[in-house]
Amino acid sequence: MSTAPQGWQNPRTNWQAADIVHPSDFNRIEGNIQSIESGSRTLDPSQVPSGNTGSLRQLLDWFANRLKAITGESNWYDSPATTLAATKSHIDATSGIHGATSSATANRIIIRDSAGRAKVAAPSASDDIARKDTVDAHANATSVHGATSSATANRIIIRDSAGRAKVAAPSASDDIARKAEVDAVSSALNTHTGATSGVHGATSSATANRLIIRDSNGRASVADPTSASHIATKGYVDGLVGPLQAGTAFAYYLTPPGVELSSNNTNYTDLWGRDETKSVTVRILLPGTIRYHVEHRSDSPDRTSYVRILRNGSQIHGESTSSTSWQTVTGNITVNPGDIVTIQKRTSSSTCPAYWRNVRIETAQPTLGIQRF
Repeated sequence: MSTAPQGWQNPRTNWQAADIVHPSDFNRIEGNIQSIESGSRTLDPSQVPSGNTGSLRQLLDWFANRLKAITGESNWYDSPATTLAATKSHIDATSGIHGATSSATANRIIIRDSAGRAKVAAPSASDDIARKDTVDAHANATSVHGATSSATANRIIIRDSAGRAKVAAPSASDDIARKAEVDAVSSALNTHTGATSGVHGATSSATANRLIIRDSNGRASVADPTSASHIATKGYVDGLVGPLQAGTAFAYYLTPPGVELSSNNTNYTDLWGRDETKSVTVRILLPGTIRYHVEHRSDSPDRTSYVRILRNGSQIHGESTSSTSWQTVTGNITVNPGDIVTIQKRTSSSTCPAYWRNVRIETAQPTLGIQRF
C-alpha cells in the first residue's frame, strides 16, 4: 500500500471529558491536516482495485494501478504512446491510413473506394484472392474440370448441346434412374392399372386380409359386422328392417305414457314445431311399415279436438271428436329412410283445450329405425 503523507502522526482517539488539551495535541491535529493537504506520499500502483469503496490511500493506489493498465507504460505517470483523441481520429479515418489504397498496389493495405470496391492483381497462387474476371471466366466456361455428358466414371456431369446427360445403369436403390428404368416402371404401372384380376390377391369373397374386388355382377362380400364401423352386409340390414314392420309388440312413445297433455292452439303448428302438448315429429331411418297410435278428447261436448298425421309435410290421415271420453286413432304407414312423420293436435276454441295421451309409433319388433326429431 502507499505510504502515509510526510509529517503524519498517529491521532489520539481515546479522549475523555476530563482530559487536558496540551499545545502538542493541537500541533499534532493541525500537522496532520497540513500533511494530508501538502505532505508528500508514495503511491503503490501494484494494488489492484477490489471494489468501489476504500480508504484514501487505497483509492489513490487504485487510480495509479488503472492509469498504468490503460496506458500500458512502465509507470502510471509516464506519458502514453497516444491519446484517446488521437486513437478515435485514427479509427474514424477513411483515407491516408498507413498508405492504404483501393488500387492494386504492391505492399499496401487494401481500403475500399467510395463505391465500396477494391482491386487486386491477377492471382497466381491457389490461395491468392480471386478477381471478378477470373471467377466470371470460370463460371462461363463450358468445359470444367474434365466434365462430360457421356456416362464416364469419375467425371463431373455436364449437359450436352441439347441439354442432356447420360449415366450408367443404376445398381443401388439411391442411384440415378435412367429413362430406360423409368419407362419400364411406367409400362409396368400401366399394365397394373388396367388389370381386372390377380391384383394383389384381391377377391370378391369374404376372405380375411385380402383386398376387395367386385365379381362379374359388380358385387362383393364381407363378413358379418361386429363393430359400428364395419361394413354392413345385406343379411345384417335385413335383420334391422324387420323391426319396422307394423305391429303392437314394441312402442316408441312420443309423449310420456299415461300422461294427459293439453293445448289451446286453434291452428296446427308448423311442421317443425317441438311442443309435445300439440306436435311431435320423428325421422325414419329404415324402410318398412309403422303404426301410429294417438288417444285424444275434447274438454267440452260443444268443442272439438282435431288430430292429423303427416308424412314429409303432407297429411295422410285426420280425425276429430267432441267427446270428452278418450278416442283412439291408429293406422299403418309405409315409410322409407329419411321420411319425416309428424302427429299434431288442435282445438276448435282457444278457451277450451284439447287433450291427448300415449302418442306413439308401434312396430312388431324393436324400434331401431326411429329417431326423435
